[in-house]
Amino acid sequence: MQVLEESRPIEFLEENLLVKTLSDEQDLTASYHLRHQVFADRLQWVAKSNDELEVDAYDAFATSVGLFDSHRNLRGVFRMVSPPYPFMIESEFRPCLLPDYEIRKERDTVEITRLA
Repeated sequence: MQVLEESRPIEFLEENLLVKTLSDEQDLTASYHLRHQVFADRLQWVAKSNDELEVDAYDAFATSVGLFDSHRNLRGVFRMVSPPYPFMIESEFRPCLLPDYEIRKERDTVEITRLA
């Protein structure tokens, strides 16, 4: 039986930029709104939603990390999914891989998606 290790939250300042794990509802909602602007409005990779939030099934077990400016406005986000949870590359992006390509999913592996 595989035991999942709890990831430690990160938070650090680099010049006037704050990078941190998103955990409270306000920050997560802001990240879903930013993702909607990028992936639904601008790129049109996903359908627009009435609530203007871009959320999918991977968010239930993902860790999101945000980049904030000096006024604490969210300016960037990405999410990480760790094994044993499913990766997008295993389903949505599988056609982009060679047929016999084996996806590596070990303790030191994460998939980063929704980089905005």
